[in-house]
Amino acid sequence: MTHPTSYVCSLTVASLEGLAVALSESVEEENAEQSVVALRVYGDAIRLGLEAPEPVRTWAAKLGAAHIDRALRTTDAALTGPAYQPEDDAAARAMLDDEGVEHVFVERDWAESVLVAARRAMQADGFERCLGRVVLMASLDRFDALWGKVVSRETLFDLLGERAAFRPAYALRYPEASGAELAAEPKGDPRAALDEELPSDDMIARYVHGGAFARTVEAAAARDADFAETLEAIYDAQLEIGEVTSMRAGAWRRARRTPTARTKVTLTVSAPPVRAAAAATPLEDEKHWVQLGRDETLGCAFELSVEVLADSLVVHLDLAETGKIAEVRVGDVSVAVAADQDEVELRVARRTELAFVVRHRDGSEVRETFELVQHDEATR
Repeated sequence: MTHPTSYVCSLTVASLEGLAVALSESVEEENAEQSVVALRVYGDAIRLGLEAPEPVRTWAAKLGAAHIDRALRTTDAALTGPAYQPEDDAAARAMLDDEGVEHVFVERDWAESVLVAARRAMQADGFERCLGRVVLMASLDRFDALWGKVVSRETLFDLLGERAAFRPAYALRYPEASGAELAAEPKGDPRAALDEELPSDDMIARYVHGGAFARTVEAAAARDADFAETLEAIYDAQLEIGEVTSMRAGAWRRARRTPTARTKVTLTVSAPPVRAAAAATPLEDEKHWVQLGRDETLGCAFELSVEVLADSLVVHLDLAETGKIAEVRVGDVSVAVAADQDEVELRVARRTELAFVVRHRDGSEVRETFELVQHDEATR
């Protein structure tokens, strides 16, 4: 009997060969739908450890950031709506009895391959800054959180069919229980089954860069000293190369470095210029951008940056999705966020310390405290 993985490898090799021929003959660079199909095949190969033909690798390397962003958003659009993300547990359970429900989970796994291929094509730096990545990952988080309440890991593999051979890391979000047990006694957080296992590379990356899976990753670090040291090294390496890291991971790292010291986010700035009272014209503002971090824990990813001026700070928030965030507050300045708003900007007086709060429309919040430290006072 042919092993399932061998069978899937054979299918993927055949798909790669067909894709290589198609790309050699012609390719519509601006066709996002065609790119999604090609990225699925390329991602399948990467996940299986297969070497893609040169025409496929060359095509992927030449894809621009904007084109990959469109492909990721096209993939996300295919996973929206009640057919893929039912309104509640009851609707999800009802869908499990529908003929063809397997395709819902196959589409979800295809999206995983698109992400993998996009990451390889853009390299780490560009991929982590791609807003389409954030949008698609948030959508997949919602998908797994909802379906994980009614689908066990075993059932997930049954629904994936031959694609179960990929042994996707996201399957760890689905609990180890039978469908009957799930229906009789919902397990709550579908990620509880991860407590006994070390996080996957993908989970670690998303924690370091967006704060996702914080409970799972930090719990693993608390019980496994070797893993904690590895996580520290990964986080420090990302800082060294200038990557945008998550505020949650930053707080964990500061607490590890100095458990009894301050755990506020340090924003290193220049000392405010001294303004002469009799000066004919005011001094020009110091002006530079500081990227403070990324957060995905509210189910709506956002990136936070600050424009530092001589006597004020302009706080800028980029939202991956509209309609999720209700309010942003920095110090004593608060801004209500409209349902169609995808960015927030507010100006506050420059102070030594500022409290930062982002409130979701469901009432959940992200809180952080930023401490301004002058260049000559900053310590690593």
